[in-house]
Amino acid sequence: MLKSGSTKATRRKARPLSRGAYSLFVLGALLWIGIAHAARPAALPVKMKISVTLASSSVVLGGSVRLSGSISPSLPGLVLVLKNQRQGRWVVDGTAKVDARGRFVFAARPRTAGMTLWLVVTASKSTRAIGASRILKIRALTSTWLDSAQRIASHNWDYGTGPVTADGVTYQHAVSIFNACNYGGTWWDEWTLDGRYTRFQATLAFADDAEKGASTTYRISVDGRTLKTGLIQIGESVPVALSVNKAVQLRLQLHNSKAGQPGCSDQPTGTEGWLVFGNAQLLG
Repeated sequence: MLKSGSTKATRRKARPLSRGAYSLFVLGALLWIGIAHAARPAALPVKMKISVTLASSSVVLGGSVRLSGSISPSLPGLVLVLKNQRQGRWVVDGTAKVDARGRFVFAARPRTAGMTLWLVVTASKSTRAIGASRILKIRALTSTWLDSAQRIASHNWDYGTGPVTADGVTYQHAVSIFNACNYGGTWWDEWTLDGRYTRFQATLAFADDAEKGASTTYRISVDGRTLKTGLIQIGESVPVALSVNKAVQLRLQLHNSKAGQPGCSDQPTGTEGWLVFGNAQLLG
């Protein structure tokens, strides 16, 4: 406002904010920034593809199966969880971190016999990713050593069980049949299975004290049906793993093709000796 006769305007000086007003101003600004930040949408977890491979679809109860796989997209350090279904519930069985290549490894160890179900998922508390693998099936097998199973019939020159060394390997559980030259040279033993087992496995080899020319034709059969046959000589080892699903009887048979021939049993160059079925095992 101009006074009469004056050419200068009167200016009102601005009053500075009080400490209380300034504090309220700062608090309001901070609250506004916080509300604006909270209003932003949170980042959603990445949808993860989890691929898994089993080293084997079956294992003897008490053993483990290697379970390996990869994730896509790769998130190194991401925590994955291995779950096993027990009594209708998925139970955590182990955890693993994804490596720099996007890969992971678990050891699945069934706790009950029969078919078991497994699943790999992202950790429940993960905010980085979410996903699950396909359901995996592992059959856990019970085991019976053949040397403790029920032998029901035999036609042999000599038979033995227990620890024995064959082709340089000592087997704690073994069934041994003597490959004699007498009476035509065919020898066999039978065991009852009663349909309780699915597989038979063993390693065939002549005992270390067999004669230098030891050889025989072996035959493994169930219920009169041949599963495997072949010629084996001293210094050889033959691993066998055969399906015996629902079979009632198992027969192990030898035939010394040189039986009755001159020199068949001459020591130390003959063909006689113990044929060992090392760690012979029935699985079911």
